[in-house]
Amino acid sequence: EQMQQMPTSEPRTLSFCTSSHALLRILDMIIVINFLKTFNSALMNDFTMYKRCFQQLRGVLSPTESELVAQQSHSLYFFLANPNSVVNTFKEAVQKLTDYDRHLQTLVDLCISALSLTSEVNDSSRHSEICTYLRVVVFLIFVIDGNACDAFKLSCIKDIRAIVKKSPSIHVYGELTLDPIFVLKAAPHWSSSGDSVFNSEDDPSCLIL
Repeated sequence: EQMQQMPTSEPRTLSFCTSSHALLRILDMIIVINFLKTFNSALMNDFTMYKRCFQQLRGVLSPTESELVAQQSHSLYFFLANPNSVVNTFKEAVQKLTDYDRHLQTLVDLCISALSLTSEVNDSSRHSEICTYLRVVVFLIFVIDGNACDAFKLSCIKDIRAIVKKSPSIHVYGELTLDPIFVLKAAPHWSSSGDSVFNSEDDPSCLIL
């Protein structure tokens, strides 16, 4: 709903700012949850314990209840076993929307603009805010890239490359960090377009940060 409202709102208006920043917060939450799920081994340990408990209780459950729990357990296993299930599910849903790439490019531009303004600010209190923009802008390229759009051919990709060059490691949560190149390599067009863009010789004109 917030994404659909953005194109009808003029930049810098209250409606545009509300919609865009709400989306940024949602996206960042999805990214952090996805990352924590992937790297928190305790979740799989808890799931193993859950399956053991289910096996012990299976005899006292009705066939219908037993089948329902078994199906839920099966779905939960694939959710936990897939390293990027949260982000991938989000990406699949977003790419079904009309003009999704145009909507998300608006958010990319917003992140780039925010990062260019904060690049000269040496304020530790804004570290969390800057990391939010960094996480979101990298994952937005991954989400945009698909059958309908080669994200590595967007006009903003040189700016993204400059951001990645300057921030090869992005804070996520606690002591956990992510490698932006690792994220981008999972995009469908990385091998055909992205690799050459991000591994080409530095062009001083594109280093905006």
